Amino acid sequence: MSSNRNHKNVHALKKSNADRNARRRELYRLMPPEEKEILLARRRAKRAEIRKHNLSESSMNNDLPTASSSNSTIVSVAQSSNLIMRKPMLLLSEIGSTMPSEMNYIKLKEVSNCQFCKAKKFEYEPPAFCCSNGSVQLTSHEIPIELKNLYLDNTELSKHFRTYIRTYNNIFAFTSLGVTYDKELAKRNNGIYTFRVQGQMYHFINDLIPTNKKGKNLQLYFFDSQNELQNRMACSNKLNEYVVRTLMEILKINPYSMFLKSLIDVPQLSYFYIALKCDSGLDQRIYNLPTVSEVAGIWVEQDITNSTPPHIRIYTKSDKSQLVNYYYGCYDPLQYPLLFPYGQGGWHCGIKKIKCSSRTSTQIYCEQEQLPSIKNMCSIDGLLNMEAEVMLKEKHKRDTISCREYYCYKLQIRDDENIVLHAGRLFQQYVVDEWIKIESQRLDFASFNQDLIRTDVLDGILDVLRKGEREASHIGKQRILPLSFTGGPRDMRRRYMDAIALVQRFGKPDIFLTITCNPSWPEIEEKLISTDEVQNRPDLVSRVFRAKIEELKNDIMKRHIFGKVAAFMYTIEFQKRGLPHAHFLIILNENYKLLTPEAYDRFVCAEIPDENIYPYLYSLVTQHMMHGPCGKLNPTNSCMKKKGRCKSKYPKEFVEQTTKGKNSYPIYRRRNTGKSVKIRGHFLDNSWVVPYNPYLLCKFNCHINVEICSDIKVVKYIYKYICKGHDKIAFHIQTNDVNLEIDEIKEYQSARWVSPPEASWRIFAFPISEMSPSVYHLQLHLDGQQLVSFKSTDNINKIASNPMIRKTMLTEFFLMNKSNKEAMDLNLLYREFPEHFVWSTTDKMWTRRKRGHVIGRVVTCHPTEGERYYLRLLLMNVRGPKSYEDLRTVNGVQYNSFREAAEKRELLLCDNNLVECMTEAASYQMPSSLRQLFAMLLIYCNPTNPRELWERFESPMSEDFKKSLNLNVREIRYKVLNCINDVLHSMGRDINEFELISEYIKPTSTTREAKEVHYERNIIVSEEDLLLQNKLNTEQRKAYDIILDRVLSNKFGAFYIDGPGGTGKSFLYRALLATIRHKGFIALATASSGVAASLLPGGRTAHSRFKIPIDVNENFTCNISKQSSLASLIRDARLIVWDEISMAKKKMVEAFDLLLRDLMETNMLFGGKIVVFSGDFRQTLPVVRSGKKEDFIRESLLCSEIWNQLEKLQLSKNMRATKDPEFCEYLMRIGDGKEKTNDHGKIQIPHSLIIPFTSEKESLNLLFRNTYPDLYTCCTKTSFITSRAILTTKNDFVDEINDMLISQFPNTEKVYIAIDETIDPKDQSEYEDFLHTLNPTGLPPYKLTLKKNCPIMLLRNLNPCEGLCNVTRLICNVFKPHVISATISSGDFKNTHVFIPRIPLMTSEDEKLPLPFKRTQFPVRLCFAMTINKAQGQTLDFVGIYLREPVFSHGQLYVALSRATSSHNVKVLIRPPIIDENDDHSTYNVVYNEIIEKAFS
Repeated sequence: MSSNRNHKNVHALKKSNADRNARRRELYRLMPPEEKEILLARRRAKRAEIRKHNLSESSMNNDLPTASSSNSTIVSVAQSSNLIMRKPMLLLSEIGSTMPSEMNYIKLKEVSNCQFCKAKKFEYEPPAFCCSNGSVQLTSHEIPIELKNLYLDNTELSKHFRTYIRTYNNIFAFTSLGVTYDKELAKRNNGIYTFRVQGQMYHFINDLIPTNKKGKNLQLYFFDSQNELQNRMACSNKLNEYVVRTLMEILKINPYSMFLKSLIDVPQLSYFYIALKCDSGLDQRIYNLPTVSEVAGIWVEQDITNSTPPHIRIYTKSDKSQLVNYYYGCYDPLQYPLLFPYGQGGWHCGIKKIKCSSRTSTQIYCEQEQLPSIKNMCSIDGLLNMEAEVMLKEKHKRDTISCREYYCYKLQIRDDENIVLHAGRLFQQYVVDEWIKIESQRLDFASFNQDLIRTDVLDGILDVLRKGEREASHIGKQRILPLSFTGGPRDMRRRYMDAIALVQRFGKPDIFLTITCNPSWPEIEEKLISTDEVQNRPDLVSRVFRAKIEELKNDIMKRHIFGKVAAFMYTIEFQKRGLPHAHFLIILNENYKLLTPEAYDRFVCAEIPDENIYPYLYSLVTQHMMHGPCGKLNPTNSCMKKKGRCKSKYPKEFVEQTTKGKNSYPIYRRRNTGKSVKIRGHFLDNSWVVPYNPYLLCKFNCHINVEICSDIKVVKYIYKYICKGHDKIAFHIQTNDVNLEIDEIKEYQSARWVSPPEASWRIFAFPISEMSPSVYHLQLHLDGQQLVSFKSTDNINKIASNPMIRKTMLTEFFLMNKSNKEAMDLNLLYREFPEHFVWSTTDKMWTRRKRGHVIGRVVTCHPTEGERYYLRLLLMNVRGPKSYEDLRTVNGVQYNSFREAAEKRELLLCDNNLVECMTEAASYQMPSSLRQLFAMLLIYCNPTNPRELWERFESPMSEDFKKSLNLNVREIRYKVLNCINDVLHSMGRDINEFELISEYIKPTSTTREAKEVHYERNIIVSEEDLLLQNKLNTEQRKAYDIILDRVLSNKFGAFYIDGPGGTGKSFLYRALLATIRHKGFIALATASSGVAASLLPGGRTAHSRFKIPIDVNENFTCNISKQSSLASLIRDARLIVWDEISMAKKKMVEAFDLLLRDLMETNMLFGGKIVVFSGDFRQTLPVVRSGKKEDFIRESLLCSEIWNQLEKLQLSKNMRATKDPEFCEYLMRIGDGKEKTNDHGKIQIPHSLIIPFTSEKESLNLLFRNTYPDLYTCCTKTSFITSRAILTTKNDFVDEINDMLISQFPNTEKVYIAIDETIDPKDQSEYEDFLHTLNPTGLPPYKLTLKKNCPIMLLRNLNPCEGLCNVTRLICNVFKPHVISATISSGDFKNTHVFIPRIPLMTSEDEKLPLPFKRTQFPVRLCFAMTINKAQGQTLDFVGIYLREPVFSHGQLYVALSRATSSHNVKVLIRPPIIDENDDHSTYNVVYNEIIEKAFS
């Protein structure tokens, strides 16, 4: 059966390919010759590129894993990996249907041992990892055979010893341990044992004589020695007497034990000075065990001199403990006698490296060992780069072994068995202890040397020099926790800001991947001995996981399993029980973006595979990728929140197809197949599967969650999540002491948690995060305010005379723009400079970049920093500045401050920006437009002194009345004020609110009635519209007569007119409106969209007409008072027409019904008014943010009780059919969902409509040439450009097309830069640059580029009574810095001149944004292109359709195609779901059958 099915599939595929090739040949035959030449050249270039790619790929494939014939499965996996590299995808449309037949785990490659120290190594570990290429050499670890047997034997006694090894070590330790650890994780009967520590670990030396006659630690060696065994056994009831006795015997050779026991025989011991030497002084590079005299001593008190070596004094009885400092060589042997029974010393300062001239020189490994900068810190980012410079200056090649190098060497696996690695739970404690030691050393270095190195600005140094100060220790700032400290709060914030910089440059992340270490990996298990438990080998876990991370990076970056990568970052974190996991954020190259659910399915699966077909994958999914269970099945699971809900929202709902979800991630396909698997005692199905990639899951055999990031909202939270830093507790001590200094270092040490795997990871110096491309941090400082680093012992004359201190990244950037030809030709922004030039911190100069890819980030700055903030603002927007003075120069005028310069460049709102706006508009000498502008400024810009603004511009707003009417000054003033009040009243405001004059302004009759009411009562009907009734066809006439009869007889009627595009609905409306208005009745024309409303005489949007809120919720009402003039207008209206009702939510219509019932004071439907709805339910439905199919259907009018009460009138005769009947029939099949689909559920677009897809840029240009064949004609004939449009699915794509077309549009460009402000001021510096990259729906772009005669669309209802409604289309005329002069291009107000001001605009609460913000910009967008939804209701002369991703909602494809009157006037460009495919002629058609059946049944 399977073979037959496969044979049929192959046959069908061949037939499909043959048909497709035939169609493409026919399309090529019909191409013009010039297009054929272009296509031929393009294909040749593409084939050459493919050949080049294959050559490079074949060389890369040589690095893939191979295996012998005995391991053929691994060979097949390597082959499948090759397949994925050539075509980076796994088709999952039928789970695993085209998955490689064999998939298996791929082990790390075997690598040879270190040639110097013979340490065993894992793949991707460089030569210098273990011993710095032979420069670190230490003696091997020796222990007595009896102790070794306890560690390595499998006897019951040995198992008991290993279980309680920490307890045994504690009773024999000479020092007591001060530590706070997670006792829940350390319970032996509660899951995996983990020694997880919070804060510091301290070692204390107690008195020789106990205070309570109960000895502990070193006291047990001295006090009551005759009963030593009983005393030790009394310490814990879990001890075994034989083991204790054995350990006592073993430790008799310990020099510390021998010394303490020898004190028993010393008479009058309290008169002596007893001490343990901090360091035995032995050379640890050779085998040399310490003796008693080398580790301790006893002197008569008066014999102590300054020449006595550093030591720890032991008191006989002092009631206090002495701290053993971490840098003492005796720190380890005193606390861990069972690891160092011979008293071998640990790390201490001064252990020399081996000078080996023959060893190869290699780069320092990974993150390197840090020598933290000790420069002074402050809270602003200006110190970032100075700190880096200080670090570079202070670094030198050490000839001693650092603490990290020492323990990294000691923790290596070698053939001579290192017993420390097999010490089980004691090893967990030891490795955490040693990392805390290393970290404490670094923090102490910064803490104890606060005054060693200082920083100050250059001007400050020169000032104190002029005042006579010569000592550097008297100037500068003290510092706190350094930025260079890896994992510190400043370090993590910098990483977060760098990650946001990647988003600014490359866009939102496409993939969020989490991989968790599998402790059962073969590479780990093979290195374990029989007595080892994996949780007790954190060194092994860390090393293997790091190698896996490197392999995964190769898969992503070199093998391109997801496609070519533009940027990525990852961060390592550690679970509560210690297992490491990594979070990857991947931003794909533009050509490999995942835009469609179909593309999502090729990389991500969320279903259980078929056990019979894919047994290995099935076993991995059930082992690693099943969530929980949680909820009712397991209420105590770790994912459960306080309210009893899973934080990851499992179990998920079953869905048949992948769709875009509500919360930034897609809703993956999870079919209800009825299959389930038993996991942790419960049966789980597809609803519990964590999304995964089958190839990666099979290759890595671990939990590896792969998520598609489908929305920009995810950016802030994901980056915050993966850059949150070390696990630590949150606390803050409040005090009333204002002089209290907060010690950040101490707070950090006290709060953070450390687990053994993290300690091992950090000891091995593995990176905790990585980013590619890397981010250059660019200095920002005012002239002479650069930070200068110096030692406290330096002479200030020497500091000031050093010419290098004046050179910074910024000053040299200016110099390069002045003197370097390449820099001048490139004309770069400051942040772009590192992409082309490299900064040398030693030579203090920029040089041309020859390799590598980086991006620049100017350090952040808060607006409260004044001139520095404005300097940054200019640097972010001005190209190629040559000096500070050049930045302050605008149009040849040099200003005194950066703020003034920013204002003149329109980067900042000046204090008098409204005055500037009115002044610019007044120059046009159009008083009527100026009055409307003044009213808009009062409403939208909230001027601080409206009266002053009025008094200044009263005269220019009065010019027309002065010339045309014989009025005195007072009469003219009130005339002007009443005109302004008319506009204010139409928008729900009153002029008296603004107190423009001292007197109360009485409203005119027009104002009392309200301008919009006055307008409706005085609409002039054209002769052309009056004659339309004579041109109606039979169906139109029937509907016309029925409705008109109800109007004239004043009888109730609620109608719905159904008619697809081309049946003349608009024609019928115009005839009805003209007849009724001509008879003196009021007829209100409304529509669900602004575009549709503009096509009706006197048309307004329903939102504007009936005061319906934009963000509709459950309990909203129409905001109209019963006493208002608008309420009176609605009561008087004989007819209300509402077009495009299919786009309106049912709640809007229901609220409209309640409004009319309330106004008419009757319970009849719509208050007994005559209401005519019209539309086509084949078209788009109400917008539901991130809604699913059920949400769209539920919000439709069809699901309201009102629908069944409407009288239905049908228009079926298509007026366009006579021109192109085949196209009309095709449209109807698409609208009804009856067009034939292929095997993938797609419909074929006729070849005559298709623009072939070759590359994004070329194909779009071809679409542009078809839609706008002559942009120079567009530039002069506004009707030509407004009758054409390119339609696409999303605003992001609209913006890209508009940007491309405006660049090709003739005339000089004018660029307006917006001002973005976070709602919470404290977020401004952190997110300002990021906000500039966002272009939410309803807001204008941050960078608005316009040209004379280009088409724009209004984004707000600025003045609906004068035609300035949302989505009104206009043509730009003249540009001023604060006002745009434009002309309305369509509707009743066509050719009306208007002024558009720059206004503050807020993001919608419904918008999926990382954080809310305010953007001050002109409320317009270019409209060469628009979304399909916005085009509904329009008829265009030519339509270009760009389907970068398929339509995603009901009726979108029908709407897009039906905007054109014939097939000759539409072209469609389809981007294939996967760039390597050639499917550019078919697409999905989304039609909800429930809607069609209900609407047309």
